[in-house]
Amino acid sequence: MSYTSLRPEIQKNEPIHGVAPVSSSLRLRSSAEEVFEVLDEPGHLERFHPYCRNNYSTSWERNDRQDVLTYLNGLTYVRNFISWRRHAGFDLLIGEVGQRQSLVGWRLEQIGSSASELTITVYPHLLQGLPAIASYPL
Repeated sequence: MSYTSLRPEIQKNEPIHGVAPVSSSLRLRSSAEEVFEVLDEPGHLERFHPYCRNNYSTSWERNDRQDVLTYLNGLTYVRNFISWRRHAGFDLLIGEVGQRQSLVGWRLEQIGSSASELTITVYPHLLQGLPAIASYPL
């Protein structure tokens, strides 16, 4: 993938401070451009996230993006976007206000003329500081 992240360890899929990433990919029957048009809208998680109660932006400017995600169980996280590259993906930090943050990378890759692949990689803060064997997802 040609996307260069502000956090290159996401692209390399290497652990950060001993934390193994969790990653999942999904092929979509839409171009990367079409998918990113959805992701570029404030509150986009309400359209497809299965556990999202609501998602609203507190700032959605070109170089300053932040939103709030409330899950169905009432847990509320703030997402601070640290990099944004149209049609390619973005990186964000997510967590409760004043608490440790998880690093999340969203990547889009064009596959053919009318399909794309979305990959989301999470470096969870919950596992930071645990021995590598304990933090490796089974």
